[in-house]
Amino acid sequence: MRTLTIIRHGHAEKQSAEIDDFERDLDKRGIRQVTEMAVVTKEHGLKVDYILTSTATRTLRTANAFAKTLEFPLSRIRHDERLYLATYRLLSQVIQLIPDRYEDVIVVGHNPGLTSLVAWLMDDDGMAELPTSAVCTLAIDLPHWAAIGRGVATLKRLQTP
Repeated sequence: MRTLTIIRHGHAEKQSAEIDDFERDLDKRGIRQVTEMAVVTKEHGLKVDYILTSTATRTLRTANAFAKTLEFPLSRIRHDERLYLATYRLLSQVIQLIPDRYEDVIVVGHNPGLTSLVAWLMDDDGMAELPTSAVCTLAIDLPHWAAIGRGVATLKRLQTP
């Protein structure tokens, strides 16, 4: 059984003319959220052997915080610029390329793509939006990541700050 854990980045600085959206960092609330959720996730025994993150500042900070708490080497985090504001279709295509030797995967990214991805994987069009720092772990009973599609996942745990 594979697990796919979807993590929305922590609460970020407000958008402004001085800061490009891609460069927005976590604000104090976001740092607190991410720290809290990483600890809760570790306490629930989440295993991870692959972390994939958007390259936006707020997602990198979120991925690093989870990796440190889960004792996952920062050097093994995979950065993928395609995940920045990606649609669920693009997210699913990127996930399909994950090598099959990895069974417990974390993807850190952005809404609305992440919420749409989870809804699509669970075949649940009525799913509520994932709030910042949400951690959604899905069970996927497939032999290959390339086989993911609509309705293949079941919810194991949804944690929100």
